[in-house]
Amino acid sequence: MSILLFIRYHAKSDIIFYFIAFILGPLGEFIAISSGAWSYAEPFYLIPTWLPFVWGIAVLLVKKLSETILTNEKN
Repeated sequence: MSILLFIRYHAKSDIIFYFIAFILGPLGEFIAISSGAWSYAEPFYLIPTWLPFVWGIAVLLVKKLSETILTNEKN
C-alpha cells in the first residue's frame, strides 16, 4: 500500500530522501546489530527484509510533516 501511495504522490526530492533512508537507515542498524546492541528474531542478513522500506517511508513521513508545519507557520 505504501508503495502505491509513493508512486502516486511524490516529488523528485521524495525519491532522493527515500533512497538515502532506504540505504543509510538499515546500514546504521546493521552496524549497531554487529556490535551487539540488539538483534532481530528472524533476520535475512542481520536485519529483516522489510526494514529498508520502513526507513524510507518513515523519512518521507517526517519530511511531509515538517513541510506541512513550516507551511502552516508562514500563514
